[in-house]
Amino acid sequence: MPAEWGHFAVGTALVGVLMVGRVMFVSWPLHPLGLVLMDSGPLKAFWFSIFIGWAVKWLLLKYGGAGAFRRARPFFIGLLMGEVLAGGVWMFIGLATNGAVRYGFFPG
Repeated sequence: MPAEWGHFAVGTALVGVLMVGRVMFVSWPLHPLGLVLMDSGPLKAFWFSIFIGWAVKWLLLKYGGAGAFRRARPFFIGLLMGEVLAGGVWMFIGLATNGAVRYGFFPG
């Protein structure tokens, strides 16, 4: 029982440090939710996609500034909407074929 409370206390302290760093420093790269969710199923599946998104955002802001970031935002929103639209179309095709065609949004 005491070991669990110790782990809880260390985790709480780490999240607190990350929260303070995020509030105090503009360039703080770590988010407290990353620590909380680091061993969850979705993050295990999507960590590389999240990394790519972060890297592209960082490059856009570093070399193009806020203007380039704002101009690129519709393109990336379009990528997301295209994935959702394609998934929806394939799901309706699967519905029309009684499950002969399947599509999933998440890796499985």
